[in-house]
Amino acid sequence: PKIKLEPVIASIRSNSYVLKNISLELYSKEEDSVIYFKTNETDEYQIYNEPLIIEQDIVITTFATHDDYKNSDLVSYTYFLSYTYTITFDSDGGCIDILSKEVRTNEKYGKLPLPNKDNFIFKGWFLNQQYSILITDESIVNISENTTVYAKWIHESKKDKNETIEQNYTFSWIHFKKKKNIKILLFLNAA
Repeated sequence: PKIKLEPVIASIRSNSYVLKNISLELYSKEEDSVIYFKTNETDEYQIYNEPLIIEQDIVITTFATHDDYKNSDLVSYTYFLSYTYTITFDSDGGCIDILSKEVRTNEKYGKLPLPNKDNFIFKGWFLNQQYSILITDESIVNISENTTVYAKWIHESKKDKNETIEQNYTFSWIHFKKKKNIKILLFLNAA
């Protein structure tokens, strides 16, 4: 009885975000194997004989054949395009060391500048002027065009004690119910 070929291997890990026009190679561990593939856009399998160029989000299904082995199992590889955009920093009168930065979709923003402004406390970078979508160094880029991000500031004299909770605290919420009124107690525990 013939032994089954091992599945076809791709040069890029499946479910990866890749740049447009990147080259993808398919491999079989057995010499003289013939590799077949199709994409989510085609119905027929084709013989693989040169690297595939990824130009859009794609699913590639592939298998290998060999005269001395049973066909390998089908295996699918999925790739998503990652795009590069420029974010421009609007510091609203603050001083910053960089004015813009290139970012790639589905990756972290990475180090963002820390602006300063006399008599104001910096509260973060936001994707809108309503300050409702905060981004940080760890946020995943999910934009579809070049974008301006906005610095949020509060004046030192208006600093709200409740707004300045440090990041080194953890929160435990305990709910008490009395008739229709709900009391919420907040306990701060040093981490």
